[in-house]
Amino acid sequence: MSGKEQIDIVKDACFHHRLCTARAFLGRLKNDFDATSKLIFHCHQPFGQPQANRCMCIMSTGMHHSLIDRNVASKERLGFFMDFYFVDVFAKEKYQGNQLAVLVPDRELSTAEMQQIAREINFSEITYILSGKKENGGYDVRIFTPDSEIPFAGHPTLGTAYIINKIIERGVETKIILNLEVGQIPVSINGDNLIMSQNEPSFGMIIKETDVIANVLTIKQEDIRTDYPIQLVSTGLPCIIVPLKSVDAVMKCSINHNQFSHFTKNYYKCNLLVFSEEGESEFRARVFMDNTGFLEDPATGSANGNLAGYLLEYNFFSKNKIEYSVNQGYGVNRPSRINVMAEKTDGKFHIHVGGKVHLVAKGEWFIGGN
Repeated sequence: MSGKEQIDIVKDACFHHRLCTARAFLGRLKNDFDATSKLIFHCHQPFGQPQANRCMCIMSTGMHHSLIDRNVASKERLGFFMDFYFVDVFAKEKYQGNQLAVLVPDRELSTAEMQQIAREINFSEITYILSGKKENGGYDVRIFTPDSEIPFAGHPTLGTAYIINKIIERGVETKIILNLEVGQIPVSINGDNLIMSQNEPSFGMIIKETDVIANVLTIKQEDIRTDYPIQLVSTGLPCIIVPLKSVDAVMKCSINHNQFSHFTKNYYKCNLLVFSEEGESEFRARVFMDNTGFLEDPATGSANGNLAGYLLEYNFFSKNKIEYSVNQGYGVNRPSRINVMAEKTDGKFHIHVGGKVHLVAKGEWFIGGN
C-alpha cells in the first residue's frame, strides 16, 4: 500500500469507536504500513444513528507509532470492553432510590455470562441493552437479578430508558420504548423525570390466612387490615399485596426467612409488598424480594404498578382516576419517591409509574481476554 493511500472501513454499529478501530486493526489489517500511511475508520454512532452523525477516528500507523500497537495488543490480551452505567432510580437526589447497572455489550453475550455479571454486581437488578432502535421503535433489553432473568421490572425500565435517551439518543427524545419479555413498555421523558406505562393488571389468589402473612412479616395479625384482601397482583412481575393499618406496622415488618421460604413453596413464589396510608394521597410501602436472602428493595416500580391496579380494583379512593406518591426504601436507608397516576375506564386500566433518575457513575467492564 502506498504512503498516500487511505482505507475506509465502515463498521457495524458500535458504542466504542476506539474498540471498533482496534478490532478492525487486529482482525482485518495484518499488513505492515509505512510511516506516512493513514487508516480512516468510520464508526456509526451507537445502534444505527444516521451516517451524518457518525464519528470518525483517524489513526496513523507505522513503525513510529508503537504506542498504538501496544494499546491494541493490550486490548487483545484483556479481551473486550463493555460500557456500563450506574444510575439511581426513583431518587430525589444521587445516592438515594434504587441502584441500577445498565450494561451495553460490544459483542454477543451468552445468558450464562449475563447472569454471572449480575451476580458480580449484586444489585437487585441489572439490564443489558442489546439492540438499536427497531422498526417498531423499541430497543431490545434484558433484565437480570443476581438469581435469574426476569420479564419485567420497574426501576430497570426507567433507568435503562434514561441511559438510552441520554447516551444513545443524545437527550433529544421524549419517549423511549423498551422491548422486554412482557412486551413493549413505553417510557415518557421530561428531563430527569421519567414515567412508564405498565400493562393491564391481573388479579390472582386471595390469601385469607392472615396468621401466615403475619408470621412471615413478624408482625401481629391485628396489624393487617381486613377490609381489603391480601392478594396476588401482576402487571408483568407478580407480587403479593398486604394492606397494613399504619406506617408503624409497615416499618415494624421484618422477614422471617424460614416462614417466607415456606410461604413461597406453599403459596406463590414472588415478592411481598406491604403498604399503609401516610397522608393525603401518600403511602408508605416496603417490598421484600423472593430472591436469595429475601432482601428488601429500595424502590419497586413494578410492584407499585400492581398496587395501583389493586387500589382501583377495590375502589380505595372511591374514584376511578387516582394520583398519589409512595415513599419506599426508608427501611434500608435508600429513600425513594414513586409517583403514580392510574385510571380505570370501562374495565380497562391505565397505569403510569414515574420518578427521577440520576446518573452516578460510568465505567468499562472487561470480558474475556487471555
